[in-house]
Amino acid sequence: MNRALLCLALASVLAAPLPAAPEPFAAPAPAPAIPDLKAATVTIPYAELRALWEAAQPKPTPPPAAPEPPVPYAITQVRHALELNAAQSAAEGVAKFEIQVLSTKPTLVPLLGVDAALAEVNAEGGSVLPANGFHALYVTSPGRKAVTLRYSLRARPGGGFEVPATPAAAGEVTFAGVPAGREIELQRGLRQTSTAAGPLRFLLSATDSLAFQLVAPQVAKPRTEPVAATWQVSTVAAAVVNDGRLEATALITATQTAGDVPSLTFQLPAQASVRSVQADQLERWEGVRAEDGRTRRVTVKFKRPEETRRLVTVAYELPPPPITGEWNVAVPQVQRAEQERRLAYLVPGEATDLSAERAQPETAVPGALAGIIGTGRFVAVECDPAEPGARATAKARQLAATASATIEEASYQTRVVTDGAGRTNAKLMVRHERAQAVRIQLPAGAALLTCALDGAAASPVQTAPGAFELLLPARPNRQSAIEFSYTHRQKEFGAVSGELALSLPQVDLFTTTLSWEVVMPAAYELTAAEGNVQFASGIAAPESGVVRLRKELTRGETPSVAIFYQKRAL
Repeated sequence: MNRALLCLALASVLAAPLPAAPEPFAAPAPAPAIPDLKAATVTIPYAELRALWEAAQPKPTPPPAAPEPPVPYAITQVRHALELNAAQSAAEGVAKFEIQVLSTKPTLVPLLGVDAALAEVNAEGGSVLPANGFHALYVTSPGRKAVTLRYSLRARPGGGFEVPATPAAAGEVTFAGVPAGREIELQRGLRQTSTAAGPLRFLLSATDSLAFQLVAPQVAKPRTEPVAATWQVSTVAAAVVNDGRLEATALITATQTAGDVPSLTFQLPAQASVRSVQADQLERWEGVRAEDGRTRRVTVKFKRPEETRRLVTVAYELPPPPITGEWNVAVPQVQRAEQERRLAYLVPGEATDLSAERAQPETAVPGALAGIIGTGRFVAVECDPAEPGARATAKARQLAATASATIEEASYQTRVVTDGAGRTNAKLMVRHERAQAVRIQLPAGAALLTCALDGAAASPVQTAPGAFELLLPARPNRQSAIEFSYTHRQKEFGAVSGELALSLPQVDLFTTTLSWEVVMPAAYELTAAEGNVQFASGIAAPESGVVRLRKELTRGETPSVAIFYQKRAL
């Protein structure tokens, strides 16, 4: 009833006539009032109400699907029982598999290779069919499965049996029908000898095939003590004097003639210091001092005993030999050597000559030693078998003396005034490698005024009246600059003409180029000059009162000049 009344009220509202169009420029009529429906009620069937309520309820989330296992199956155990026929050309076998299938999808489980001919199949929860070269179990549901296969094998043309198999977590194989005294050998080298006690049993590892063969039993060889190796040896060594040490490298070529111990032992004097031992297939090396304290034994052990030819490189140091006197350069001696030849290439220092009674005319140096010997002098000496090394006699060489320092350029400027007083400034550019003492003798009556080395004030040592010595530090590939000045006095200049006698300091070094500039009072001019210096070339019109002189390639001389002058005409 209430629903009908609500519908009539709505219809009356909708059927009410629309208001007439407003007059132009007239205010709009007020909107009709909307009925108040707050107290209205609606009645619907219960089935519709329940349907609306259920639609408003949250929907439950379905559980996620179970993930697939990482592996579809696992063979937990397999047992093979094999029996060989009388001719050992075929075998009958029974294999029992226990399988755990994990996948929910259809699955193929490989069991045995199709080389095994099936005679009987018993498969619980599946069927066996050929697939991908195997007799495989086909299943459609997970769970534990048991399969028994009866099969037969034929021997391979070369002998033995082999059939592909899927690895199992645990397994075993038993053999029956093996003749007494014969052995079954599996592919992993496992052997068992048949007896009358029963079948042979092996535990199987996770392997991808079942392979075995019937073999004769192994006869154990009597155990013998190892025999030390004997050798035929050829050794060449190079010994070089370097910074007061005798550095040596030896190449030992050894061929094993007997014995079964893969090691080689050589000896050196106790004072020898072995730096390194290198060899192909080297396992390790060790050196020990002998009980007598006079020798050092070095044992080299190799990895592959079947090899008989060995090449060993030994680097060692010896005490420095004398510059003059007897040399005895140790060369490794191999123990248990049936034949041994040792040759040493001795490279002396620059100050030494070598000679030897057992010197060899060989000049070709082995390639491996060429980089050590270099292109210098050497003596090839064959070692006496009874001696520890190569003997030679050293004699000091007479070395030519060379200048330890030279003056590349010397420049002097002398100024003399009318009363004869003078001052000379000097600069010497000295080339030297090592520390060098330079001795300078000033002219008679001169007095040293200043002295500097490489721009810094220096304090020379006075060695005699008018003589001093200056010590220069080592300067590889550089020159030292010596600057000094001194005063001196000559005769007063004459009123009309006269002679001015001058000389320079005497230096004990070879001088390549010497330049000398003499400045007289401007009122005088040069008329002539004589001495052991020459006029400098290239001066077309010298300045008034200036004389430029030059001297080249001099040692131990005192440059001097007598200048004749006259007064300039007014």
